[in-house]
Amino acid sequence: MNKQRIINHRPLSQFQHDPNFHYELIWIEPCLEVRETYKTWIGEHAPGFEFVAVANLEEASAFLATLPLTEHVVVLLEPIGIEGGEDALTAFADSLKKFRDSELVFLTEHAPDDYIVLGKKLGVYNVLAKSETSRPDWLEKEFVWTLHPSTQKAISLETLVPNPTHREQMTIANSNDIQKVFQQTLDLVGKLISEEVSFEIGTALMEAFTNAVYHGNVDENGKEIYEKGSFVEALAPNQTVDVCFSMNTECFALSIIDQGGSLTTDGVMYWLERNVTDEGLFDTSGRGLFLMHCLMDRLLIRIVQKKRTELFLFKEYNVPEGKTPLAGLENKPLLISLE
Repeated sequence: MNKQRIINHRPLSQFQHDPNFHYELIWIEPCLEVRETYKTWIGEHAPGFEFVAVANLEEASAFLATLPLTEHVVVLLEPIGIEGGEDALTAFADSLKKFRDSELVFLTEHAPDDYIVLGKKLGVYNVLAKSETSRPDWLEKEFVWTLHPSTQKAISLETLVPNPTHREQMTIANSNDIQKVFQQTLDLVGKLISEEVSFEIGTALMEAFTNAVYHGNVDENGKEIYEKGSFVEALAPNQTVDVCFSMNTECFALSIIDQGGSLTTDGVMYWLERNVTDEGLFDTSGRGLFLMHCLMDRLLIRIVQKKRTELFLFKEYNVPEGKTPLAGLENKPLLISLE
């Protein structure tokens, strides 16, 4: 990451944490110079955290031993080069589970998809990219959104698409609406970008809409109510899917909300791992999230357990000169907010 570009960015002071909730942020980084460089940036962009930077897992464990188990603890680290390797990292991840609420986050200069297998094993479902080709304006949003469980404004249609020139609110209330909303959205997108890219986005959109209807609605036992592909004449009022499309002169985004909240971090990591490792090559289902992750510039997932799931699909189409386009970057992050 270009340190100077990051620490000179304006702090995200509008993203306030819950004042009644105490946070501990532990950042593991062996290089003292790097720790000091990031200390200012993290202090500005993670308001409300008690921030501690340590050199290794041993120092982190010693600090954790001083904390009450009621704390909310977030540990940020780069897995590569961790002393003791995967065994030590696994033991450390297990020790975090004794706290009331804790999370391990990877912050890496390498391709985040390389960490999906390790993330599934350790229960890590957020991987932030810090390479020099990453966009500081996005790292700001992603960093705050990932670390603050009580922060919703960091990632929203308002922050993804500032000063929109057009917004469209749609509702999927039956099977026919899936195609209707899909075509309505694709018509809007088709006016902005090439036919080839439009086709890719269409694939992601259809996966998002059908998954929200057929996988988002479950009964009290967690079993899906509707079989994928079956015709649903009318969804109950508490089962409809809300879709909001927003665009400006540089980008567009969709918010897709189901009212089931059946998606889990384990489920996301399971299907991503199968597709990344090619284990799911012959699977007849489970590719939807992976396709959305691959085909869009950003896929962001907000899970409010057993209440609702919100997917954000983001795409740039008119990147100003001098601004690094997100499309095609290997450092596309994996981002899930669990509330």
